[in-house]
Amino acid sequence: MSQLNMGNGGPTPWTLEAMIFPSVTNVNQEIISTDSSAANRGFQFRINTAGQLELNLIAAGINPKTAIPSTGPHAFAANNWYHVAATYDGANIILYWTKVTPNFTGANPISTNAVAVPASFGAVQGPLVVGNENRGASGENFRGLIDEVRIYNRALAASEIVTDMNTPVNPPDTQAPPAKTAKAPKATSHIANEPPFIRQSV
Repeated sequence: MSQLNMGNGGPTPWTLEAMIFPSVTNVNQEIISTDSSAANRGFQFRINTAGQLELNLIAAGINPKTAIPSTGPHAFAANNWYHVAATYDGANIILYWTKVTPNFTGANPISTNAVAVPASFGAVQGPLVVGNENRGASGENFRGLIDEVRIYNRALAASEIVTDMNTPVNPPDTQAPPAKTAKAPKATSHIANEPPFIRQSV
């Protein structure tokens, strides 16, 4: 996927998710973005300079942002994995910040924001970028690692989000590869006046 428009046709539900491993929280750094240098800019799901998790729907003028936890079980500590999400159910944008651990049964909501995303926002189609933006010098690169990015056309519940957090997008392949059978070397065709070469096929 290289292009994305959120809320196609109006205030329709959606979810953005990612696993992040940030080293700092005091700079603008994009997680998922469709912002660009186009006249109609998309959105920025990011950490901002104030240490907040932010979903900036630029084209709609809607910008919920909430301080990243500094105390408690989900408190930020550099170079640890966290799961972040933003959901919209047609009436509320909920921002989630959850420390990655199997101990939690639900994602950790840090704010609920009552908003009406206009139909015009659904018409904005921008370049989908993970870990930066496609605008100017693209200087809002993520300081750390990003994994397990998911985008849904519905609003996930907290229990579904934590299930995603604990389930890889591509589960590891646990099936053993088939055993190889060795074959005898065989000569291949060669250029005239030069010695043949041997290729081992396995």
